[in-house]
Amino acid sequence: MIRRDTFVTENILSTYVLTDMKILLLDADPVSNLIFRRQLRKYYPDINLDVYVDSDEFLSQIKTISDKVDLLLIDIHLPKHSVSEILENVKVHGLRAEVVLISSYVDAYILDSMLAFKDVNLLVEKPLTSTKIKTLLRTSLN
Repeated sequence: MIRRDTFVTENILSTYVLTDMKILLLDADPVSNLIFRRQLRKYYPDINLDVYVDSDEFLSQIKTISDKVDLLLIDIHLPKHSVSEILENVKVHGLRAEVVLISSYVDAYILDSMLAFKDVNLLVEKPLTSTKIKTLLRTSLN
């Protein structure tokens, strides 16, 4: 994982704080979504998670998302929309969240182009293992 700002490795995760946390995941890969959901629920069964496999559905719902969103995970390889389109819509509709991009493959070009988005805080390589998920939650609470 690569973080734009200073990374704090030790942080106590409060179950109370995490149950109030809302996470949105936008990833067209149903297998990745299943793995993420299972890993997350294994350690944080009460966390609020919404999963979108279709970017059109996400974009239509973003207008109605009025709840506080703490963490927004977006796969960089969406079939219908680019990451820049998604991020622009997120900004236009006032969705304020920590934005993390996820990818099954990360190279120097992808890294440079994705971190060029000022709203992106982190780029994480799939699969989203339990260790990566715990780190994501720690960093989003800081």
